[in-house]
Amino acid sequence: MEMTWSRSAAWGEWLGGRHGGRTWYDARGYTVKTATAGGLFEKYAYDALGRWTAAYTSFDLDEEDYEEALEVAGDTVIEQSRTWYDRAGQVRQKR
Repeated sequence: MEMTWSRSAAWGEWLGGRHGGRTWYDARGYTVKTATAGGLFEKYAYDALGRWTAAYTSFDLDEEDYEEALEVAGDTVIEQSRTWYDRAGQVRQKR
């Protein structure tokens, strides 16, 4: 499974803090990962136009590095969903 991510980014604390998690953002300001203290997290991918193309619910206790937030390699993916668009920008397929 290959994903393309922007590598120049920053991360910040998840608003509210009570969830014990974090949110990572790419250089465009899009959320690429949200994580909770229990090791469960969501990862997101976007196309060049900023449209959401994939989401992964995953588990990995060892993931703490920002670079690891940018890919799903090595993660235990529990659920995934993808969206494809046609040339007109309309959703072509979702699964």
